[in-house]
Amino acid sequence: MSTPFLQISEADVVAWITERVRAERTEGTGMGELELAVEEATRECRRRALEVLVQEQAAAQPLACPACEQRLNVEAYGRARRVNSSFGPVSFRRDYGFCGPCGQHVYPADVALGLHPRATGSPRVQEVSALHALRGPTAQHAEDFRRLTGLALDPSTVHREARRQGERAQALRDADAALTQRPEGIAALVAQAASAPSAQTLVIEIDAWNIRERDE
Repeated sequence: MSTPFLQISEADVVAWITERVRAERTEGTGMGELELAVEEATRECRRRALEVLVQEQAAAQPLACPACEQRLNVEAYGRARRVNSSFGPVSFRRDYGFCGPCGQHVYPADVALGLHPRATGSPRVQEVSALHALRGPTAQHAEDFRRLTGLALDPSTVHREARRQGERAQALRDADAALTQRPEGIAALVAQAASAPSAQTLVIEIDAWNIRERDE
């Protein structure tokens, strides 16, 4: 028998957060400190909510190969995985099996959740890591990363997650490039593209700065 849904208004949530922050802060706290206090007061709730939703998504996945949709040969049920999210570590369980036609072992839930097979960070953490890595050596931004995300990840972890995000971007680029080799692929890309406004002029610029003569 399902538990009746408890009706909680947005005002109730706001009251709970403000009372919790008031109980922990001192007088004269500035707005910056209040922002951090609100973030910290709600971080564990957000982490737990994400953990519940992730487990629901994992449990809903059929034990079938994401590539060929064939039924997997069961290897194990409920294998645990722990991933660092932007709210903190999230743990969940999912099923594992082997696909005979594809010849590979698969966690269907990991694929559905968009998780890299070996990544310790969530897609959101990988995205933030990649943005930080673009601005310079990750060792120089470790403190900034902690302040902005609340996660104490060492520079090597940030570098690995950024690298995985780059590899994912390259795979997406290569997949689009492969589509351009077939008429049906080009049609699919055109269908995905956003339509330009009718009153617009197309301008094509060619950068010849790096062009060099290579023969006589």
